Amino acid sequence: MDLIIDDQAVFQKRCITVAALVVVYHDYFLTLSREVHWIWPSSRGLSLIPAIFYLNRYLALVGFPLLAHRTFATPIDRLRPDPVSIKAISSQSMRTLILNSQICDKINFLKNALPYVLHILAAVFSVVRTYGLYGRSRKVLIFLCIGLLSALAGALVLFFVSTGKETPLVFVDNCFHGVADDNAFRTALQYSFLLCFDLAIFILILCKSLQRSRRDTGTPLLTILIRDGTLFFGIMSLTCLAIILSFGYSSTASRGQGIVLGASFSSILVSRIILNIRDPSLRGRDTTTITSQFKSYLSTDIGALTTDIDTKQTDSEADMLDCYSDLDWAEESGHGHV
Repeated sequence: MDLIIDDQAVFQKRCITVAALVVVYHDYFLTLSREVHWIWPSSRGLSLIPAIFYLNRYLALVGFPLLAHRTFATPIDRLRPDPVSIKAISSQSMRTLILNSQICDKINFLKNALPYVLHILAAVFSVVRTYGLYGRSRKVLIFLCIGLLSALAGALVLFFVSTGKETPLVFVDNCFHGVADDNAFRTALQYSFLLCFDLAIFILILCKSLQRSRRDTGTPLLTILIRDGTLFFGIMSLTCLAIILSFGYSSTASRGQGIVLGASFSSILVSRIILNIRDPSLRGRDTTTITSQFKSYLSTDIGALTTDIDTKQTDSEADMLDCYSDLDWAEESGHGHV
């Protein structure tokens, strides 16, 4: 059965895409000075966390304008239709065209692929950060890697199966189309895998937060890190849940409208967390006082820090953030630098 969407549904999809674009660029200009001062200066080259930061941030900055262009552009200008492959229809002021499905498949691939790439970057970042918060525990790392690979494998298989489905009937000036029930089920299942992984990370971080609270040994920076992580995965879990519900209970024209907006939130929150880690104002206390307090804690709870993931924080409090900093490098660099 061909799926036709009306003017109102097209307008809603375009508004959501523009909103995602505005949110991404608004946050970028708000935080550009912090990126310049806290991320760009680096004497150790490009390590994992900065690499994730740049990919996550600038893929969104490049990808969302392309999505906006796709939203408002028409593929018809590039077509040389023949009477067999294309047919104009008029019905209740709705103009539709039957187009070669390959044309719209190529145009829609970016819309479908960009959110997945941003989710993968967020997932890799969450694994590294949670691994650090748990003192570089191999058991936690193995659990996270198995969970991540399982979720991604299931989601990607369903993604390529869904994108391979043909929907030949589209609106005249775009490649939007409704989502059939079988396709909606597969897409909802994709985000169910991602939701399970997000919930697992959320529970791990929440447990660590409660443990820190009971011990009352947290610092302002550590507290902010944990709260940002909890907030991040809470929002991502709610976003995935909303997308799943939209595919289950919305009309064919309205299904999945939040995917692009959810991807923009994912990109922004990952960038914000990394910037917060490097924010010198979040240290909260004199670093000399912090040094003696946390060295015993590091040796008993976190363990030796030898990873090369660098946040350019040089105080002992930032050193405690495990995979984000190198303890040896921080101690050699001295305190009070950013």
